[in-house]
Amino acid sequence: MPVRSLLLTTAAAAAVWMATTPPAGAVSITYTEATTGSGTLDGHVFTDADVLLTASGDTAHITHPSSNLIRNAPVTGTVTVAGIGTDTFTVPVEVEQQNDVAAAILQVGVGFILGTSTSTHAFAGYGLASSFGPIAGGSLDNLGHAFATSGGDFILSGTDRSATFDASAVPEPASVAVLITGLIAVAARRSNPRS
Repeated sequence: MPVRSLLLTTAAAAAVWMATTPPAGAVSITYTEATTGSGTLDGHVFTDADVLLTASGDTAHITHPSSNLIRNAPVTGTVTVAGIGTDTFTVPVEVEQQNDVAAAILQVGVGFILGTSTSTHAFAGYGLASSFGPIAGGSLDNLGHAFATSGGDFILSGTDRSATFDASAVPEPASVAVLITGLIAVAARRSNPRS
């Protein structure tokens, strides 16, 4: 890649990063819950399909409502069903970690959309603020409940009784700044090679 192109690409990446970085102290984070299940999405029936729930937010919204509960709300939630598509939840969604044994994506006031429960304390020490997992366990769900989405309702009628929780945090600003500085240094070195 020519040095000029590398410098322009680096500058563009820095500009995008600065424009989309959450407020100081906050880190963007995405949580996922996956299972194999049956039900309907937008009126389309699915059987034994891969189901993925995604909840995206930032760590500035993490609270500790009680000694055994950690919550991140609000988050933006989506559901993807293999062979059907992806919809955004139009109901209030949150992520919770409970008693060090379970984590779930929930509808506020209704309960589990999908969660992962373990008989061990697999979530001990995890406060929803960093990358974590994947953790596999039994599924927590609210079978038969219609959760409103942008394209219609999402209803789980059954799962294979297992689910997997995973979380991915965007690198904190210091790490991104170091990466950008390194790219600029490489570009500068390439433009002024020593003879």
